[in-house]
Order: sequence, then structure tokens, then C-alpha cells
Amino acid sequence: IEFYANIPFLGSNSFGIEQAAQTYFGKNATELNLSEASLIAGLFQAPSSYDPNIYPENAEARRATVLSLMVRHGYITQEQADIASSIPVEDLLSSNSNSYATSEYQPYLDTVYNEVVSKYGLDPYIVSMDIYTNMDTKKQEALNDVFNGKTYKWPNKTVQAGVVAIDSSSGTIIALGAGRNRKGELTMSYATDISRQIGSTAKPLFDYAPGIEFENWSTYQLFTDEKWSYTNGPEVNNWDNKYSGLMTMKSALAVSRNIPALKAFQSLNKSKILEFVTSLGIEPEVENGFLHEAHAIGGFTGVSPLQMAVAYASFANGGYYIKPYTITKIEIRSTGEVFEYKHQKNRVMSEATAYLMNNMLVYAVNNGFNGGAKLSGVQVAAKTGTSNYSKEYVKEKGLSSSINDLWTVAYTPEHSIALWYGYERASKEYQHSRSGYNTQKENIMRAVMKYIPKTSKTFKVPGTVVSVDVEKGTWPAMLPSAYTPSDLITKEVFIKGTEPTEVSPRFAQFDNVTNIRYDYSISSGKIRLNWDYQEPKILTDAYLNNYFSQSVFGNSTSVFVSERKLYNDSVLGEFGFGIYKKDASGNLTALDFVTDNNYTYVVPSGTNGTITLVVKAEYYKFKSNSSTGVEVPVAISNTPGTTLPPTGLAVKFYGDGVKSKVININVGSTFVEQDKPIVITYNDVDVTDDATISVVVKHGTSTTKVTSSNPISKLINTSSSGTYRVEYSVKYNDYVDKFTLTINVK
Repeated sequence: IEFYANIPFLGSNSFGIEQAAQTYFGKNATELNLSEASLIAGLFQAPSSYDPNIYPENAEARRATVLSLMVRHGYITQEQADIASSIPVEDLLSSNSNSYATSEYQPYLDTVYNEVVSKYGLDPYIVSMDIYTNMDTKKQEALNDVFNGKTYKWPNKTVQAGVVAIDSSSGTIIALGAGRNRKGELTMSYATDISRQIGSTAKPLFDYAPGIEFENWSTYQLFTDEKWSYTNGPEVNNWDNKYSGLMTMKSALAVSRNIPALKAFQSLNKSKILEFVTSLGIEPEVENGFLHEAHAIGGFTGVSPLQMAVAYASFANGGYYIKPYTITKIEIRSTGEVFEYKHQKNRVMSEATAYLMNNMLVYAVNNGFNGGAKLSGVQVAAKTGTSNYSKEYVKEKGLSSSINDLWTVAYTPEHSIALWYGYERASKEYQHSRSGYNTQKENIMRAVMKYIPKTSKTFKVPGTVVSVDVEKGTWPAMLPSAYTPSDLITKEVFIKGTEPTEVSPRFAQFDNVTNIRYDYSISSGKIRLNWDYQEPKILTDAYLNNYFSQSVFGNSTSVFVSERKLYNDSVLGEFGFGIYKKDASGNLTALDFVTDNNYTYVVPSGTNGTITLVVKAEYYKFKSNSSTGVEVPVAISNTPGTTLPPTGLAVKFYGDGVKSKVININVGSTFVEQDKPIVITYNDVDVTDDATISVVVKHGTSTTKVTSSNPISKLINTSSSGTYRVEYSVKYNDYVDKFTLTINVK
């Protein structure tokens, strides 16, 4: 009984009946009248809720209950009870009673109290002690001003919020906003005590960071945002009820797409995900030992702002979980005992994983949803989140909006801040409007971020990652070619050793046409060109269908094939061959574009000398990756000339249907010419002996004609290195052509 009377907390920083009597009435307990004594007796049930300094109406109602019970049990008469009840509570309280009202730092002090009790088993309201905390008073006062409406105008009297700010490198809690209109000590804190669904702020924790940690994903990891379902059947939707097609992980996170997040979750080992988030201080509910798929987008029992600030701090500090704390040291006055707290850092992810998440969440702030966390001149990473009431709950309560919890979790290289914004319980009168729910939350976050110290520090880039330019749409990721359009190049971050090394063939320079031939007719004044070329594989239906059947393209193979063809048609144009005329200065003039492997050029009348035509493999519109071009010099004279053999005529040079050959021989060896370097057949009959073939050897500035007494082998000096050009001029009836053999002596 003595303990019961003298130890329990009775509100307004008072413990026990004697201290309560002094606190509220300025007198000893032996001097209390019936009205005062019954009020204190009523405090035992709920000291904060019945605190007369804070809730006088509640205290008065509770006093009436106590007096009624005393009448029922015969301790007092009804007349005595009526007299005691008639005195207003405010009239009973001493003038100094309010001096025991809660501190302006009470939100933080309540957290300190709970930490002392849980860590050391001591009650600071009972055991006299000095407590050294990590509170930054300026930041705490700034948060107080936000929550009491001094620096932020709240939309109504009921909406609530909870904010926690911690030092990412040490885990120290520097300030917190525990809620609005808090009265008394040890009341519920919206910063540390609530458990709310976290919506899309779950995506970095449950989907993308585990993919990086366990599967070596890069920021480029591709997902197709398309119609999709949970494994057990229900369809999942994005916040805008639309689909965005192929997306990188970085882009999907920045604009908070649900379907890529769910796909990521579904592809990963659920035990590994559970292990990962638990290591960050989050303990989600499980079904039969496993996470359910709603965890992918934050659909679970929930966590507090403190837990979210700590979890995201693990990205900021390079991959460590540090248990949050408010106390650095406690000194027990009566014994002199000292308890000091030293924080511990536990590595929960690689530096590479932490940095890739930093990179993506900074990108989200600058290019996607920043949730009010953007600070000019400061590198800030952030993720927003929203949870919804169920359709059944909305219908039951008659709500016009399904929006429930709203979050922004943000961090700089030094601090991590989590904000929850919402209602304790929704009603028709108080609920988030569809149009303004994010605006209010973002305004609060902006107000909070004003007091986070600006820093010039940036997130440390570890040596285990590398930034690489990637051609968009390639899978696996490929490097852009020299001709990839700039709008199709993205810079992405990879874990070192997993970055792409292969160059994408999509915009690679085309090969030149081969086996080009021409026929010039003096009578018609036309040059007919003809060549060989194989259609590029990347343009074929077979290639496109196979390429877009890869799993990252989901169920949208036909869509992607159609999109690629549309892009090619509208941006690149049809594939074919550009025909150009080259002048004496080397300048090219476009003549035509054809899709067949032949072209006829009409020689302008009066033309003399040589006309040089150039054939390039290229697109009709996009010319950057055109082939270098094959030149066809045609001498315009009275002598018919042709490199396009008449029908039935075939020419082989050194066994192939080519115009030139290169042979490399060693110094000191002997060059042996083939017996018949040129073989001419007509309708499969060898007519080489009927042709006129003249040969010259060019070396340096000298040109020497080859004869039977002066063969090629004699004209080539193999005792020292050098290059010799052997030119064969062939004439068979009206057919004239030239072939070249280059001999490199090395």
C-alpha cells in the first residue's frame, strides 16, 4: 500500500500522492480536502488523460466517478459528494500548478525516458540521474515550431504527422516531431510509436536494394511496365492506372511504378528479402514463414518514421545498420555509476548496393517525385509513399478518398529524415482530398528540410562501382556505338565487373557493298551499277521477334517489335543504298537513294574524263552510320568499258570473284605467282587465252611492265621489306577491267 501511494506516476511530472498534492494544490497530502483527494485518486487509472492541467474536463468527470463510488460503498454521503463535485477543477489548482507542465522538449524527452527504461531497466522519474542526450536543441525547436503551427499552417485541427531526424553516420536521434496537440508526458508518439503502411517507400527496401545485393542488378536493370498480376491472381495497378512500357530500374523508382517493383520482388528469393529488411530494423509480418507479395509496394502492418529514417540511413552511410539512440551517457547520482552507450555499426549491404540506391534516389529527387525534400545546392536522396484504405473501408465510412498514409523519407550524406502524414482515423469531415493530399505533405517536408544543415558533401562513390554509358533498350546492356543518337544513351551505374563490354549493333556503321560491277554504254550514255549486299540482321523480323522475346520484355514482344519498326520508319527511314557523285575535290553530291542492288546513271552529254560514283549502304533519313562507301571510277571516252561482264562471262582473280588481293610474304622468301592469276570463262568455257592481259609492277615511283623475260618474281625484291602493286589490265572483246595484287614484303 505504501508503494502504491508513493511511487506511481500521477501526471505533470509528479510521482506518488504527496508529490501530486504539492504539484496540483501546493499542499501536503494530509491537508487535502475531499474534492482534491478524489481528483488525485482518479489519476491512478490514466494519469496523462486525467491530468487536470491538460484535460480539466476529463479530470472533473473522473472525480465525479470516484465520488459516486465512495457514496456507493458508504465512505461518504451523497451530500458530501455533491459539495465536492460542485467545485470547478480550475478553482482547486494552485497558481504554481502549471509550472509542472510538460517541457518544450517533451517529444524528445519521452523517447529518452523510454530508452533509459528499456536499455538500463531504470526509471528516471524514480531514480535520480543525469542524462546526456544527442538532442540538437535548435533543430528540435525548429520542429516544434512546425508542429505547433508557428512556421507551418496546418489544413485542419485533426491531421497528424510524425518526423524523425537522425545522424546517418552515428545513428543518433537529433530531433523529432511526435505529433500535434500533444499534452502530458509519455503520450503516444507519431514519430516512434505508430505502425503504419509505408506504401512505395518500401520499394527500395523490399525490391530494388535486394536485387542489387543478391543479383548484381545495375541502375539500368530493365522492367516492362505492363498489365500484371499478383501470383495468386489479383491484378496490380499503378498510381495513374496506366502503363509506361520498358523502363530502367532507376526510372521506375523515380516515378514510383508499382508493376516493375512487383516484378522485381517476384523474381527474388523471398527469404533473402526478409533477411535483408530485418537487418535494417524492419520486422514485417510473414505468412507461413514467407513474405507476401503486397510487401513489394508497402502493403503490410507497417513501421514508424524512426524505423524508416534508420533503414534509409543505411544507404547514406555506405551500408551499415546503426541502432538509433538518444542517450550517450547516464550518471546515477546516488551511487556515481556511469553508463555510456557506444553505437555499433553492422554491415547489412555492400558499399556498391548502398551507392546504387543513393544514385537512384538522388535521380528520383531531381527527375521524379521528391516529396518536398529537394534542397537547392544539396545532394538529397528521397522516396515518397502512399497507402490506401481498402474499398470496403471506404464504403463503410462513406469516404470520398481512399488515401490513408503519406510518407517522404529523405536523406543527405549526413542526415536521414522520415515524415509520416495522415489521420489517426479517417472520417467524412477529415480525410485527404484527392487533389491536395500530396501538396500538404510536401509543404510540411519543405518546412522540415529548411532546418536540416546544408552540406557540400556528396555520397561517396566506392571503388566497387563504375558508371558506364549504355544504349537504351539493349538487353543485356550494351555500350552505344559511335553513331548511337544521344537521346538513346543513358549513363548507368554497375557493380564493377558486371558492366557491359559489347557494343550494340543497332546503330553500328554498315558494311560496304561487295562485288560491285559497272557497265558503261557509249551508245546509250548510261552507267549501270550492280553490287551484292546482305540485309542487316538487326532489321529482320526473325531477329526482332527473337530479341524482344527475352523475359525483361514481359508479355509485350509484339508491341516492342511494332515500336521498333515504327521508330525505324519514322526516324531512320527505309534501309537501302545512297548513290553519290564525287568531284575532283573529293566532295560528294547525293544523286539518288535506291532499295535494289542496282542503279543506272545517265551521263550528262558532253562529259569527258572520269566520273566517280560512290555507293553507300545507309538509311534514307539517318545518315550517321552510313558505310564508308565504295568508289566506282568510270572513264568516259569513245572506247567501251565495262566491269559488268556480259551475260555468260565470268572472271576469277586468284580464285575469287574479287577485284583486289593482298599477299604478305617474309623477307628472304621467294614470291611465286600463280600460273593463271586471272581465269576468264564464257558460258563455262575457258577463254583466258583469247583475252589480252597486260601487267605492270609499281614500286615507289617506278612502274615496270611485266614480260616473259621480266616476270613478276624478278621485279619483286624480297631481300628487304617493301610494298609492290601489281596491276592487271584485262580486255576480252568489249569487256575491259582492272585487277590489283598488293604484295607486302615484311
